[in-house]
Amino acid sequence: MTHDYRAPLPETLFLLNEVLDLDAVFALAPYQHLDLETAVVILEEGAKFAEQILAPTNTAGDERGSQLVEGRVITAPGFKSAYRAFADGGWSGIDLPLNFGGQQVPLVIQAAFSEMISGANLAFTMQPITQRAAAWLLAEHGVDDRAARLVEALATGRYGATIAISEPDAGSDVARVRTSALPHPDNSYRISGTKSWISFGDQDYTDQIIHLLLARTPDAPAGTRGISLFVVPRIDFETGIPNGVSVERLESKMGLHGSPTCTLRFDEAVGYRIGDEHQGLKCMFTMVNLMRLEVAFQGIGIAHTATDKASRYAHQRQQGGRPEEAATPIVEHRDVRRMLLRMQSRTKALRALVLDVAKHLDIARFHSDENIRAAALAFSEFMLPVCKSYSAESAFEIANEAVQVMGGMGFARAGGVEQHVRDCRVASINEGTTRVQRSDQVMRQLLRDNGT
Repeated sequence: MTHDYRAPLPETLFLLNEVLDLDAVFALAPYQHLDLETAVVILEEGAKFAEQILAPTNTAGDERGSQLVEGRVITAPGFKSAYRAFADGGWSGIDLPLNFGGQQVPLVIQAAFSEMISGANLAFTMQPITQRAAAWLLAEHGVDDRAARLVEALATGRYGATIAISEPDAGSDVARVRTSALPHPDNSYRISGTKSWISFGDQDYTDQIIHLLLARTPDAPAGTRGISLFVVPRIDFETGIPNGVSVERLESKMGLHGSPTCTLRFDEAVGYRIGDEHQGLKCMFTMVNLMRLEVAFQGIGIAHTATDKASRYAHQRQQGGRPEEAATPIVEHRDVRRMLLRMQSRTKALRALVLDVAKHLDIARFHSDENIRAAALAFSEFMLPVCKSYSAESAFEIANEAVQVMGGMGFARAGGVEQHVRDCRVASINEGTTRVQRSDQVMRQLLRDNGT
């Protein structure tokens, strides 16, 4: 059962066709080259990619994981070829603008695809998330030709990217970032410091990896007001040689074994500032909504996959009934049915909710009416902490319930669901812990504008 992934295509298409009313999205200027029929074809192809190419790599990623060999990360078997298919299929830049080599698909359609690949192989998706986030950040805050070239390289999958914020003593407390950036006369900087918990901090997919990181320039004020944003390439743009970026450690984790989580060391690496000095955190917030939405769909992807596996097992596994009669499928037992119905209802409700938020983010970004944009953004930003936290916690609970439905087979690796419990546990930690999200909900959303 471990490879037998089925994308939630019928459920998703029902929502897009019957519930969400996407005419308002396809009427937006950037999306008028698309319609619902085209979106359906895109998601059908996305389902094939998730089921036929990505899902078969999931078990090897969990069992073999990534390896650190002579200072470089070697990804799990099958991951590199899956990434090549991912990039060649245009999925790297699915929602990025056409002029940067992207497909310019609405975020709500990209989000539906994101659920599919998350459900097929969650570890794999940790790299495309940061790659898209980095591309959008550079597209919005990069002002020179180099930034435009970098966005195109990310959109086409030629370059990889990381978002390097956390440090050994500065996780959620970004104000304590210590990495330094010393200016040079040629408008470059020399970046020195350590960044930790960096997903796909190194990989063997692409020769070039660009690191978007936060650092402090000399005499910068303390706290978050003194942080600037920089792009640091693994290979120097000018010389073509390695750029003082090294992998100190590859983390051994509870789950997501196929995703190399690295501690990176920067030793006077050449970097370039993005945006104004001391405005790094503000620039980073460009991608916060995107990243939180992605984590929400990671949770939904795992919830769907665990529920689907448990349901199929319950229909096949025969246990109980009168001794003189044939055993009955365990789905006939009321408590098993109760568990499955609860898992299904939570998963489907979450999918509808988060797709609706993705639709509002599209409207908030591109609607011609400023008031409508503002209202859509306010709704989206209010709901995103709910979506991220509740999806993360629900995924863990639903995956645990799948283990319970399947009994001993659920506890065994052969059942294919115990991995989901381990993999999705981090969702309530990364991109803002559940407690940080709750604080954000109260302090930034409820109290802002007098609770409007």
